[in-house]
Amino acid sequence: MYSLQYHKTITPERWRKYLAGQQLLMIGNELNRLINCIKHGFDESEYIIGMEKTIELVDLTVESQAGNLRKELLRWRELFVENYIYEGSLATRLPILESLYKVLLLLDSKSALVL
Repeated sequence: MYSLQYHKTITPERWRKYLAGQQLLMIGNELNRLINCIKHGFDESEYIIGMEKTIELVDLTVESQAGNLRKELLRWRELFVENYIYEGSLATRLPILESLYKVLLLLDSKSALVL
């Protein structure tokens, strides 16, 4: 296990108490902040922090889930990280992040209700 850089008050044990849909919604909340950050012209450092916060919550969720959700979330994480290391402008990343946001919420029937 690794130490959390941004969500220091969340332990894996505490995170496991949330239902899968709740976990996905909290990840989606971080991702939505990141999307708004890009839309409002924040700088690259804010983008990096937002990406890292999102990855932290994804990793906590992967650690606490099993079965198909875990497998799908690991694939989602792979696509998300590809966007993180992509060398294009933030504007070119925005549509990809918006699509990833929708896909993330569709991974669970409860979180999908938000869409």
